[in-house]
Amino acid sequence: MPKQTPILTFVVAGKEYRAKMLTPATTKALLKPYSAELGHLAAAWNQLQHNLSSLFTLLVTRENTPISQAIWHATESDFTQRKMLRAVVDVDQAQMPARRMLTPIQAEEILWVLNEIDAKLRHKRNNAIHAPLVTITGVWDGAVRHRVEAHFNPHNPRAKPLRGKNLIDEFRTYAAQANALASYVMKICLAVQRPQHISLPDRPASPQAHKTRGKPRRGKRKSPDTLASSQA
Repeated sequence: MPKQTPILTFVVAGKEYRAKMLTPATTKALLKPYSAELGHLAAAWNQLQHNLSSLFTLLVTRENTPISQAIWHATESDFTQRKMLRAVVDVDQAQMPARRMLTPIQAEEILWVLNEIDAKLRHKRNNAIHAPLVTITGVWDGAVRHRVEAHFNPHNPRAKPLRGKNLIDEFRTYAAQANALASYVMKICLAVQRPQHISLPDRPASPQAHKTRGKPRRGKRKSPDTLASSQA
């Protein structure tokens, strides 16, 4: 006989609600939009780091790209790579003006990008990539529904900042921030390469959290009348 999917039973205000438990296939389908946004975030972050490596190459040994790329990739830590770029900028600005690769404004903008990443974006990205997710089945507004949230373990430092938030909106916003910074880094590279012809544009504005019009934010819904959860 075919294996039957277990049934969940909820009783709310004397009314009984029944729902099939999520299977691996239905769980995968439920997680699909979250996985897609995490994929976009990972791709945007990787492009940002790649563009920073191009800037590093330009400042260290522009006439021998393999050497500077070997230095950059000698460490597997993104954070350490950015520390190396920061050190190069600091050393460049400590030299006599005639020996500098960067103008003070260019140096300031590179440090601004690094500060935006290290003080803000890297923590958001790490939370999104490393936070465990849970699928929740419960009764909301008189119907059985499913939702995805960051894990409710209060001791998990990655999940805690995402609790109660619309995860799709959060992941999408982080990716937009990474893309904006990646684009700005390439514009800095062009300005460094051709300072007589290309000037730096304005700093990119920080993308605002995406909102879905006409629909309540999933993370802001009231708690269900009753629920069951499983780790995704």
